[in-house]
Amino acid sequence: MLNVPKDVREELKESYTIDYGRVMSDHVSPTDGTRKLLVGFQDPKAMVESVFIPMNGPRGTQCISSQVGCSLACTFCHTGTQKLLRNLTAGEIIGQYMIPAKDYGDLPLAKNAQRNVNNIVFMGQGEPFYNWR
Repeated sequence: MLNVPKDVREELKESYTIDYGRVMSDHVSPTDGTRKLLVGFQDPKAMVESVFIPMNGPRGTQCISSQVGCSLACTFCHTGTQKLLRNLTAGEIIGQYMIPAKDYGDLPLAKNAQRNVNNIVFMGQGEPFYNWR
């Protein structure tokens, strides 16, 4: 950002991080096109699964996580067998959208553009209301 003074850039660099996470593994189902991403963050133990479910036409739903692990231990959910490690930050949650949105050409956002990721749901790890902030 060369239009920002150098001292402000240095302060931003020291105080803030832009990190969407990194794709640790990427699998696409040959039968229905569902894409499962294992997304890792700066903390080496912090990994979550984020899933894109294609719908009719160029539309789809991105399932994102709010926590690493879960404390509820619901019997129907594998994540419930994993110990809760921590809440995800707002940036880490948004990164689960940004990664596939960029791959699918949804970014940069343009007025009246067709989006591939047009629904977002919390269906991954964690209970979103335990991380509402």
